[in-house]
Amino acid sequence: MTGVQTCALPIYGGPGSGAGLVGSARQLLVAGVRDSRNGDAFPLSGWKGYIKGLVTTSPPGGEALDHILVRAAQAQGAPLTAPTAGSWATAGLNTPPGGVGGVNSSGVFSVAIDQQLTATDYAVVAGVNRNAPMNQVADTLTAPQTSTWFYLPCPVTPASYGPCSNGAVRIISKAENIAFEGLALAGGVVSLVGLPTAADHLIAFVAGQAPLRALPAPSSPNSNVNTAELLFNIGLVFAAGTSPYAGPIYEYQYASTSLTHADTIRGDSDFQSLIFETVALHKAEVLAHFSGLPTGSNFTFPAWQAIGCSSALKAGYVGPCPAGGNTGFVDTPASTADFPALFPCSAGQGSLPPGVTPQSLSGKECDLTFSTSTNLNYAFGRAGYNFTLIANVTSVDSSHFLLNNVSLIGYLYDTYQWNPAIDPSLDKHLSNIQAGSNAADRVGQVFRIKVTLDTSSPIVLPYAF
Repeated sequence: MTGVQTCALPIYGGPGSGAGLVGSARQLLVAGVRDSRNGDAFPLSGWKGYIKGLVTTSPPGGEALDHILVRAAQAQGAPLTAPTAGSWATAGLNTPPGGVGGVNSSGVFSVAIDQQLTATDYAVVAGVNRNAPMNQVADTLTAPQTSTWFYLPCPVTPASYGPCSNGAVRIISKAENIAFEGLALAGGVVSLVGLPTAADHLIAFVAGQAPLRALPAPSSPNSNVNTAELLFNIGLVFAAGTSPYAGPIYEYQYASTSLTHADTIRGDSDFQSLIFETVALHKAEVLAHFSGLPTGSNFTFPAWQAIGCSSALKAGYVGPCPAGGNTGFVDTPASTADFPALFPCSAGQGSLPPGVTPQSLSGKECDLTFSTSTNLNYAFGRAGYNFTLIANVTSVDSSHFLLNNVSLIGYLYDTYQWNPAIDPSLDKHLSNIQAGSNAADRVGQVFRIKVTLDTSSPIVLPYAF
């Protein structure tokens, strides 16, 4: 037997389901559960998680497959011993493998696992009985009989948040999900009063409905998401034959007058730091305009495209800039294992800093992390942006200037989804709800958010530069 390989595992994923960016980086699949039904190995036997594995044997053929039993063992997130080069791990397991299932003539094994009281991580394991064929439904596999398990190390060791799973499969618990959904709806996870923006998104997520504070929602999905934008596998039905695999989702929009969204974002210090960085990137233009003019001169500059210092520097800008951590993106493989690039820069309608062109900006990441406000951090975390700003500036002297106010045109956007790797409590629980979505009742739905930032009058925003 040469090994065990898992294939598409999400319960409701359909053709072409993928693990997503973080799921692939950490070799973790999070699978929902479904009620057993007619046609299953054990019809009408309750809620189970289902795993499929492809087994290859040497020599190949049905006779060899008859002597193999594939099961799932609680793995605590990873196999116990890493295999040496060209071989498979054979160390003993902490607990006997479980599950029931069967195999077809192509070597595809299906394993059904009873849901536990809490979400549980498993490794796909196999054993061989050389003397007698295995009964795929009735036989059990003891820990000493286990000779092989699926092991797939991470391409890069993640920079933080614990070890790589090395091929673990997390089976969610529907009972645990229901309990956490109720807690979230009651305000026990995110305060409905203290964190109104975050609560609006979370309720839409766990209730499978449009956010209460958004503009009227469309009657059917009005956007798509693909596996290159997802953090891990989710309950979407992807269209077969597409690459990357894509499926329909809703985009919910918020007006520029929304108190909990547009006003809250425009007044946030992290968002304002993005404005200040954009202004600082255009200081050469400001210097050139005021050269020779008397101190105290005032001018409103044509629209500048919003961009953070980190993104501009990577796109060709050369010069000083007060870069902050909220607009920076660490693009090392170890960091992107947990925080992949999701928000590409846009050349937009405004002018770019010197040295930056639409061509040099292509492929760069432009995101904003909300860290100061708990409300916006829980609502967005990281978000993308595409807006211009019109700045009114006064000269203080020949080399110092004061930003008086700005007008904005554009939007901030995000894909609302959770990351199972970065937090063992909130993120993990909500990721489990997301993985259990069946794309029918929309509970645990992934959706897009678009907040219009246009200002009807300039925002007073003093900034010396």
